[in-house]
Amino acid sequence: MPYKDREKQRAYQKRWDSEKYARVGDQLRAYSNLWKDMNPEKTMLYAAKCRSNDRGIPFDIELSDIVIPEFCPILGLKLEKSRGQPGAGSPSLDRIVPEKGYTKGNVQVISHRANSLKGNATADELMAVAKYCKEQEDDSI
Repeated sequence: MPYKDREKQRAYQKRWDSEKYARVGDQLRAYSNLWKDMNPEKTMLYAAKCRSNDRGIPFDIELSDIVIPEFCPILGLKLEKSRGQPGAGSPSLDRIVPEKGYTKGNVQVISHRANSLKGNATADELMAVAKYCKEQEDDSI
């Protein structure tokens, strides 16, 4: 085989491999998304484990500790998983007392909106914000 044909063959092989891996990547992403949809509790457990390792916080929960209710116990929103970015009603694993980490009795599933609002604020801080918002609302009426 002449040299020119080898270069042409290599270029063809490289292009074919690239297209093949793109197709396989799409299939893997689709399978991964399907698996996450069918196993939301496991997905939350694995993600919490990774966060606890990254942040150096305690972790001792099991799959049975993660129970996804139909509605958010704080805001009453219907909990539904969304694609891509989490929506307001997406289920979110909350550490009731953030300093205790992901430990038994210290986790609950609430809406992403409630978890975002709660953040790492204390009850007193949340009450102060709520009081301020209520006063502003009353003053504008």
